[in-house]
Amino acid sequence: MLTPMAGLDLVSLEQVYPIVIGANLGTTATALLASWVSGKSDAVAIALVHFWFNVWGIFLFYPIPITRYPILQWARRFAFYSARWPPVAVWFLVLLFVVVPGTFLGLTFLFQGESVAIVFGVVTAVVLVAAVLGFYWWYFKKGGRAKWHAFLEAKGDAYHAREAAKNGAANDHV
Repeated sequence: MLTPMAGLDLVSLEQVYPIVIGANLGTTATALLASWVSGKSDAVAIALVHFWFNVWGIFLFYPIPITRYPILQWARRFAFYSARWPPVAVWFLVLLFVVVPGTFLGLTFLFQGESVAIVFGVVTAVVLVAAVLGFYWWYFKKGGRAKWHAFLEAKGDAYHAREAAKNGAANDHV
């Protein structure tokens, strides 16, 4: 509900931020209640970790305005990219919730294996770190940001042209 309201400029990102972190803290109440009902000490321990992780996150990121800046800036940048070309949102979600956790999970299993798996895990970790550093170097030092924005501009224009053509064709049939 807040996302469309923020998109229509009915609420600002600064107004949405405390609501979102409050809702995030509110989800921990459900986990705590469920863990207490289960009666298992491990469930209660994990629910308490979830609760305190969120509480400390609020203490670190909400009261001090400078700590909010990176989060709000990333949100604005992501909104800009997604507005220019909507598949960016899908890429972001797949990368953040599938690729990154899968990579770390895979590396964890590799480092717990036999010597060959450990060597492969070390090599994979080094390659991944080099790839991330190379990406940052390209993006910030080699004009990658300008290339990315030009790419988004071209994709966004093509996307909006297709949407306009679809809407025009739909209006012709009505």
